[in-house]
Formats: sequence, structure tokens, C-alpha cells
Amino acid sequence: MLAHRPDTAFVSITTMAPVECNVRPALRLWLLPARFVTLELMTNASITTADVRQDKFVLDSAIKTGWQNTWKYFWPYVGICTAVFLIASLPGLMSIYATWVNSSPSMVALSILMGFLGAIFQQVCAMGFINLQLRVIDGKQIQTRDLFEPFKSIMNYICAAILYVLMVGAGFICLIVPGIMLGIKFQFYGYFIVEHKMGPLEALRASSTITDGAKMDLFLFGVVQSVINSIGWMMLTIGTFPAWLITSIAAADVYRQLVRNTPNVAHLIATGSTEPLAVGTAPLSIDAPEPPHDPTVPPLDSGVPQYDPTAPDSGSDQPPPSSNFPAVP
Repeated sequence: MLAHRPDTAFVSITTMAPVECNVRPALRLWLLPARFVTLELMTNASITTADVRQDKFVLDSAIKTGWQNTWKYFWPYVGICTAVFLIASLPGLMSIYATWVNSSPSMVALSILMGFLGAIFQQVCAMGFINLQLRVIDGKQIQTRDLFEPFKSIMNYICAAILYVLMVGAGFICLIVPGIMLGIKFQFYGYFIVEHKMGPLEALRASSTITDGAKMDLFLFGVVQSVINSIGWMMLTIGTFPAWLITSIAAADVYRQLVRNTPNVAHLIATGSTEPLAVGTAPLSIDAPEPPHDPTVPPLDSGVPQYDPTAPDSGSDQPPPSSNFPAVP
């Protein structure tokens, strides 16, 4: 038997003596000496939290959440997306009319203006769908007006989107791989802008923080998203809409898991700083409600005499008061 080390644990092997191996989450290793042998983690193995790799999000849980909520909110999404399609089709119809029916300068100018407004509307819809997905994850009802709720942060979102495209584009020029890593690193900037009203730089910094240590898992999640969307396209495009719902809601759940499993994320959201908290500083909480105040209870400095059972007896025959208020003579 090997000497015990802190980063190893005893495992029981079928038809073999106990040995030691590195510990991984949900350990079930398969070896092939002569046939497959299952290694099961013994219950008396001592493992510290630092010895086990902590995943920042669970992939199958996110996909399951996306699947369940897709069918739960399917028809509300159909109504909202129908309204979005009708509004978004107006600039295209105006462009067709200006090109083939009336190509006067005024109509061309109007077509250009409608194209610009259409591009702005696409960004509004992108923010709105993020808001809808977060509401779905929280179990709330969704309506068409929820699509336009984050409109006040549209400039922050557009600026962050421009910076994101420039960084990812520059990364793809550098042998593709840096572009993929930058795309994974900063992909959640829109969620922070929509949910926490962050500025563009703060949102990109926050996305970089929560994806730290999870980039390979997020890359695998992106592959799974591509597979699901491809299956939707192969179903004669009928499955495209459900596939998009599944992957988008799953992405919102991944964002929530990353925020929940990132240390000091409340400090990051409240201050926009990634610096660690000083020793002895209590972590900030997000939207922590203040405790209710009872107006019938006087404050400690209100001047009302407080009863002290250890104080010497003043010689009065009256019993001590049963509350903070003085006894009636």
C-alpha cells in the first residue's frame, strides 16, 4: 500500500487490494487491467474541500432547466415573439418599398432611417429577451412589456456590445483560439447590464470574473448549445424555435449558477471592483431588506427608564415594571 497523502484517498477495487488515487468529484473511475474494474470511493476516506474540484456550474442541470421552462412558457414566448417579428419586419418592408416601388430621395432617406431604427430595435430585443429569460429562471410571469423594461440601459448595452465585438474580432485575427476564449470570457456582459444596471466596462469586468476557472466547461456548454440548435434546424426548421428557447434559458441558468458560485460577487456587483474584501470586512449582500421597525418599542436612547434586575432596591414596595415603560404610581 502506498503512503497516504492529503490529495489522495483510499478506494476499493473489485478483486484487488485497496490502493490510492487522485480524488475527483463524483469519483467513478474505470480501469482495464484485464477487464473493466470500477473504483468506488470508500466512505471512511477523509477529503477536505480544497482537495475536491468545485464546479462553478452544472451543465445537465442548466439544460434540464431550459427544457422544463421551454414547455412551461412556450405559448407566452410565442405571443411575444410574434409581436417582435411584426415590429422588426417594418424596416425591411420600407426598404423593399423604397427599392422597387418608389425610389425617390425622400423614400431612400426614410428607408435608411428605418434601417437604423431597426438596428436599435434589435439591440432592445436582445436586452429584452435576457430580461425574459431571467424572469423565467425566477419563476415569474412574462409579458410583452417585460421586453422593453431594460430600455433605459440601451446605450450601455450598445457600447459593451461594440467593445465585445472588437475584442473577439481581434482575438480571431490572432489564430482564432484567443477569439474563442475572449468570447467565452465576456459573454455574460448583457446579463449584468440588464439585471444590475452596470456600465459597459463594469459589465465586461464582471463577466470576466464569474467565468474565471470555468472557461473549458463553458466551451463544452457552447458545443452542447450548437448541437441542440443543429437538431432544431434538421427538423425542417420546426424545431428551431424550441431549440433556441432551450439553449437561451439554459444560458440564463448558467449565468445564475456562476454568480451564485463566485466569491464576493455581491461586492463586485455593488462596487464594480474585483479587488478582494479586506480582512475583517463583512461581505455585501444584494438587495438586503432592512429589518422592520416596531413603532411601539422605544429606542434605547429615548430617555425611558430601563429596568435593571441587578440594581439595588430603592426601598419602594412597588414591584419592578414588567416592560420598558415606568410603572404608574
